[in-house]
Amino acid sequence: MPAKLKKSTDKIDDLANQGSKSFKQKREKERKASEASGDTRAWNNFFMRPDTVVENIARKYGVSKSELLDREADDLAVRIVLGETQVISETKKALTNAGVNLSSLEEIAAGKTDGIKRSNYVLLVKNLPYDSSEGELAKIFRKFGSLDSNKNFGPAKPFRFVSLDGKSRVCGEEAMNAPDRYERFVVPEGTKKVSYERDTKIINAATFTIEREDHTIGNILRMQLHRDENVLFAGYKLPHPLQYKILVRIHTTSQSSPMQAYNQAINDLDKELDHLKNAFENEVAKHARDF
Repeated sequence: MPAKLKKSTDKIDDLANQGSKSFKQKREKERKASEASGDTRAWNNFFMRPDTVVENIARKYGVSKSELLDREADDLAVRIVLGETQVISETKKALTNAGVNLSSLEEIAAGKTDGIKRSNYVLLVKNLPYDSSEGELAKIFRKFGSLDSNKNFGPAKPFRFVSLDGKSRVCGEEAMNAPDRYERFVVPEGTKKVSYERDTKIINAATFTIEREDHTIGNILRMQLHRDENVLFAGYKLPHPLQYKILVRIHTTSQSSPMQAYNQAINDLDKELDHLKNAFENEVAKHARDF
């Protein structure tokens, strides 16, 4: 029999890699397009924020979050998974006891919407922070009509049903749930502008919570802290887009402390900003005389 031409293995491997990449990219593009068109089959009905799960487990068993999230523990990932499983189970039980049909939620998520009509007045609000309150959600949704109810479900309070009266509609462009602008700047009554929490596991480490600030203050404060030779680590984060505060983490050497480093950075920034303001005003006055 005549021999067959042997195919180049290098060429086959290249084609396979290209096909794999293009297939993966194609699937990702199809997934995004399907979600944009309303297909929610890939959604997780009971997805919960990791910090909500950790906060719930820590409070339930009377331990601190730093103890629960011990970086030296061999079973850290297992702890989180078991905690999330427990919280989801308790949340499902609470929803069932409240008369919520869980199978309907699962069918909607799977795209089985035949015969199911979406309500224009009742919302299931998910993925909430542990410390979210009824008052905070009421502020957001009350602008669209009178609230009939605002109930939370589950031990970790990750889900809330918000029900508006029949005269209000919660669909359409006018129903954007953006909070009032002033909430981004005005510190609520009874809330400290800056609070301090010392780390119980790491010496000379602490976290500062600064209310009603964002990347503007967080970034310049971080950069100023990096100029301090006694600061080993300085960073910040915004815990959630709807929580108008930043968390600043500082770790110092034994020659200083987080509080000293923080105060020094604030004082240095105050002087630099005063210098910048004076220089700007002098230049404005100089050019005003020229004209």
